Amino acid sequence: ENLKWGFLGKMRLDLGSGQNPKEGFFGIDKWYSGEKIITHDLEVFPWPVEDNSVEEFWCSHIIEHIRDLVGFFNEMYRCAKPDAKVTIIAPYWASYAAWSDPTHVRAITERSMSYFDATTQSR
Repeated sequence: ENLKWGFLGKMRLDLGSGQNPKEGFFGIDKWYSGEKIITHDLEVFPWPVEDNSVEEFWCSHIIEHIRDLVGFFNEMYRCAKPDAKVTIIAPYWASYAAWSDPTHVRAITERSMSYFDATTQSR
């Protein structure tokens, strides 16, 4: 089933939202459900989101938990409208928060996203 929600005519998704999606966003989370949340594991592709439908993604403290980060970003790309906004918040690799949570599968640095940037030569 496709996710066909909108907020003021704009699709905004809070990925890994928990039980309280960001204000003005709909959430996707594997543990929670609700009026503005669809229960889905973000590591199972495809997500129940239509192609080219999302104007903004909010990813707060989720990417450090994702095993298949390439698949995760491929799904965001599939779902994103042209010029979609993506906000990513993650613990910095050198912080205790990056390593104290046993559910973290990776550390994030200032260069972590360069793999996904076609203008860089980091590959």
